[in-house]
Amino acid sequence: MALRRWGVIAARQLWEDIEPDLRQFVQDRATELTEALRNRMKETGKSAIEEEKDRFRLRLKEVERAMSENTSSNSSASGMN
Repeated sequence: MALRRWGVIAARQLWEDIEPDLRQFVQDRATELTEALRNRMKETGKSAIEEEKDRFRLRLKEVERAMSENTSSNSSASGMN
């Protein structure tokens, strides 16, 4: 029983010794990870926006081409009447 009590006391003393450093480490690491995540999200967001702009430009060209072809087809068809 005395050995067990000594183990508990030793564990408490160890915890008291390392707790401030451990708390600081965890807090610092959380700050670093949060900043890294923010930066990653910012970069990912920028590239996603650029991809969507490119996709929109391509779609707009497709629509313009289809409208032009449709207009040409309608002009040809109306000339045949």
